[in-house]
Amino acid sequence: MTSNTSTLGKATILPAPVTPTETPWSSTLPSLKEWTNRNAWTMGLLLFNTKDAVGRGINIDGTAAEAWQSYIDIYENASGMARQNTVQDLRNTLYTNHTDFDLFITTLRKKFSNVNALGGKLTDEDFKLIILNVLPQSWDLVVAGLYRNMNSAETISRL
Repeated sequence: MTSNTSTLGKATILPAPVTPTETPWSSTLPSLKEWTNRNAWTMGLLLFNTKDAVGRGINIDGTAAEAWQSYIDIYENASGMARQNTVQDLRNTLYTNHTDFDLFITTLRKKFSNVNALGGKLTDEDFKLIILNVLPQSWDLVVAGLYRNMNSAETISRL
């Protein structure tokens, strides 16, 4: 018969108490103590890496998940404004006669790319029309013939 205890002389050796092992950080089922510690660490990281979290409107009274949602909500508002500003910047970039046209087109392409990188929905057709609309009045005879169904690359190549 086997036993979980053994005797050595007069002393009895009992098995070590079984303690639950910690779950990995990626676990979706941490103990309450683990969750509380991880939430505190995560909140600390968010706040440590944010200058003036309260001033920015970050929710620091709840869980780290609620704080993170505050970041997302604030970022979405800021990115919408940033997107609008980049669209406006693109539309306000005017060409003046006797300046480097290739550099002007490169600048417009970068700004168009920035708009779409921020989630803008400008199409190639929109870009073509922006190009044609930012050219000076002295280009009207050239521009008038370019309002047909061409993509922006074809339009640029004919300018």
